[in-house]
This record gives sequence, C-alpha cells and structure tokens, in this order.
Amino acid sequence: NGDYRLVNTNEETLGAPVEIAMYPARSGAVANIQALMTAPQTPGDYVSRWQARTPEGNLFGATVFIRIHVEVPTATTGP
Repeated sequence: NGDYRLVNTNEETLGAPVEIAMYPARSGAVANIQALMTAPQTPGDYVSRWQARTPEGNLFGATVFIRIHVEVPTATTGP
C-alpha cells in the first residue's frame, strides 16, 4: 500500500527528500519512482543509496543507488 517508502540509507540525498512514497504494484510489475536530485557544485564522487521500507520500518529488497561524478570545470576560450 501507499505506506511503503523508498528511504535514503546513507545521508547523501543529493537534494531529494529523505523518503519517497512507493505506490502499490504487483510483484514482478514495472513501476516508476521519481526523485529530483541536484548534482553538487564541488568536484568529487557522490553516491546516494536507497532501499524500500515497510510501514513497520523494516528495510527489504535490493539497494538502489545513484553515483554522480562532478568534474573540475575547465576554462573555456573565446572565439
């Protein structure tokens, strides 16, 4: 039911909410979950980890993650 959540498990949310509602889907069905994230401005590697959580607070299923690599900006030259 709608009480299940996708929750951040490593405190690196990249600007997304700490938890995102998961809507009902049958086992084996394809479902879309959307989370708007923002890449940091500081160069480096960032990983945001997420996992499904039951209404009772138990984590289950595979960890979902996003990895972002922010490069040092390069100087551009004029025409």
